[in-house]
Amino acid sequence: SPTTVAVSANPTRTPLSLQVSASTPTGSHALQLRAVSGSIQQSANFSLVVPTPGLQLSLGQSLLGLTRGEAVASTLTLTPQGGFNAPVNLVLERQDGTPAPASLSLSPPTVAVSGNAPISINLTLASTAGTPTGGPLALRIRAAGGGLSPTCGSHCANFDLYVGAKGELDASFGTGGKVTTNIFGSSFDQAHALILQPDGKLVAAGTSENTAGNSDFALVRYNPDGTLDPSFGSGGKVTTAVGSSFDQASALVLQPDGKLVAAGYIQNAANNVDFALVRYNPNGSLDPSFGTGGKVTTDLGSRFDEANALVLQPDGRLVAAGRSLGAAVYDYVALLRYNPNGSLDPSFGTGGKVTTAVGSSSDEAYALVLQPDGKLVAAGMSLNTAIDSDFALVRYNPDGTLDTSFGTGGKVRTSLNFALNLPNALVLQPDGKLVAAGRIAGFAGNFDFALVRYNPDGSLDNSFGTGGKVTTAVSSSDDITYALVLQPDGKLVAAGRSLVAAGSNLGFALVRYNPNGSLDPSFGTGGKVTTDLGLDFDEAFALVLQSDGKLVAAGYSQNAANKFDFALVRYH
Repeated sequence: SPTTVAVSANPTRTPLSLQVSASTPTGSHALQLRAVSGSIQQSANFSLVVPTPGLQLSLGQSLLGLTRGEAVASTLTLTPQGGFNAPVNLVLERQDGTPAPASLSLSPPTVAVSGNAPISINLTLASTAGTPTGGPLALRIRAAGGGLSPTCGSHCANFDLYVGAKGELDASFGTGGKVTTNIFGSSFDQAHALILQPDGKLVAAGTSENTAGNSDFALVRYNPDGTLDPSFGSGGKVTTAVGSSFDQASALVLQPDGKLVAAGYIQNAANNVDFALVRYNPNGSLDPSFGTGGKVTTDLGSRFDEANALVLQPDGRLVAAGRSLGAAVYDYVALLRYNPNGSLDPSFGTGGKVTTAVGSSSDEAYALVLQPDGKLVAAGMSLNTAIDSDFALVRYNPDGTLDTSFGTGGKVRTSLNFALNLPNALVLQPDGKLVAAGRIAGFAGNFDFALVRYNPDGSLDNSFGTGGKVTTAVSSSDDITYALVLQPDGKLVAAGRSLVAAGSNLGFALVRYNPNGSLDPSFGTGGKVTTDLGLDFDEAFALVLQSDGKLVAAGYSQNAANKFDFALVRYH
């Protein structure tokens, strides 16, 4: 089409369409197009190839990690070829063509294919509680029906599957579930914060020693499989010199526009320590619209001001929490609120700054949460004597004033025993209750994981543990919680460090608790998991929960050269 063309004295270009019916034999056809006008005839030869109808399958990942008894999702793309138009069944089988284990199943089992455009579906691979763990299991998805050959070709997609029990390492991540990263040859790299992007990528933030022997803010972005993301910074890595000496990022938030804000502290030219925030574009470059060239530092008027936590408000304002050294040589809980451009927000506290004395000695905030009503809760420690500190929580109204409906005048102190106790993490439950996690210490120098749950008014929640308190010995002595996440089912997972089987070596440690504070025996061994990554020292400072229920812990690991690297571990 068309079958007739009006021809004038000038050359005429006419789009020509050739319709091929479903009954046309496949293969190559030698054809001729002839133009006839009266006694004039002209022809043009061409070849027409009619392909055999077919289907091409591709799976989003070639390596999948599945938690036994649960499901994992991936994207399956079906591309019709040669006019393929038919419903197909999706068959899960081993790559040698034998049946897959009966404990595994695919959903959806059928897909209707039509048109010429690729079709992408969300494919779910589910397992029963009796699925054997281990791997890799060499599997494939085969499209059947519609005249497709039972022998695999392009209509099959191969992948390897690892199955793990809850708490086991996810072997589809990094090497056996572990990733370590050295940053530009540094001898001292530590990750202190970790965020999960909507696309499944992970960004870790912390500190990295530079060539001058000082330290800089450091960020590393990883793909969902644990490989470095080369679209971020230089080969997935970014370092930023903020101050003149020692800089450390202790917290990290992700904005809806994909920008990242890291908060921590820097040492300035006068050897004083100040709050520091740095904002990065999604590609890891500094955002010049924030502060000065992407950087903000704030002196609260003392020799030592340190930010340990950061939250992002829905209006784009940022609140950092930590400590500030007071005139009496005691630390105060300190909060600063910044506008989206990095300037201090004068509507918060005094010129954007709030300091709070919780007890009669030193106080410091290590964690911060934002409530749906705009109130802020900081958690940290309050020192009573040189050897005695309590868990401390302070709740602020949106303007930075103390919320007197919480505890006593907005403050709560909780003693776990007569020793140095402090929380490093805080989560807010949907029911308004707060859970703080950290450590409890005894006179023998032993540390245990410690969790305390509070009612919305700051009183202890007696339905949790014993009188609202839970302590857990993971090993014989050196157990500290640095991070805490709340699962959708109400279970809590604490991450930190513990002595591992090697004896005096420190390793990553995770403990999962039921909503009432009891240990969850379905996780690891009796609710506990420890992981040895390197030589003597491995610690997890941050923890995120993926949408598939897997957990990723981040911190550092000592390598064979006695240097320290960023370390990430993913668990089922």
